Amino acid sequence: MRSECVLKPALIRTLKLRYCNADSIALAVMRQCNIGSCTHATTIYYKSGSFVLKKFALTLGVLIALYANFAEAASPERDYQAEAAQVDASYWAAYNRVDPAGMNAFVSDDVEFYHDRGGSLIGKAALSAVNDGMKTMKNHLRRVAVPGTVRIFLMRKGEDVYGAVVTGEHQFYVIPEGKPEFLAGTSYFTQLMTVNGKEWKISRIFSYEHVNAAPASSK
Repeated sequence: MRSECVLKPALIRTLKLRYCNADSIALAVMRQCNIGSCTHATTIYYKSGSFVLKKFALTLGVLIALYANFAEAASPERDYQAEAAQVDASYWAAYNRVDPAGMNAFVSDDVEFYHDRGGSLIGKAALSAVNDGMKTMKNHLRRVAVPGTVRIFLMRKGEDVYGAVVTGEHQFYVIPEGKPEFLAGTSYFTQLMTVNGKEWKISRIFSYEHVNAAPASSK
């Protein structure tokens, strides 16, 4: 004889947060469904917006399937926003340490860059050539994101995440040799990142609404 117990997704999420391994979740689910007999095993499947728990006779094959199901339920969900934020931070960290190779590693082969004053660059070779010029610049720049302006929006096709849009406002400081740095100006940016497996690439870059900093007043 079989009995059936329906667990709503909210309860499953609660159990996943409260218990750190599959064995603990299994015991917790059994308690939720009042399954106290050690002569029965449990498994979970998804049906009509709910998780359905069925109880049936214990076999070795069922035990293996049971553990696999709960192990999968206990694994943390992938945090795409955190991954995109890390790629964005790493890209600009390379910019600030004058590392064009580090920057170029994050861009796609078909990258497109659009600047409201400098025009456009199409393809990784063109953008990489400009980035490589950082090494020969007399004065380097330091980029700082304006706090509270950076936002990340995931891009999906159906339920699958294929990328993210990162947008915000940032400031650039000139670092003259032997002198204090000073603010050069501010602008807005929008970048489209695409993800393939675990690999993120920046494929579209928009830099716009550049505003020069007011000149320092002389005393």
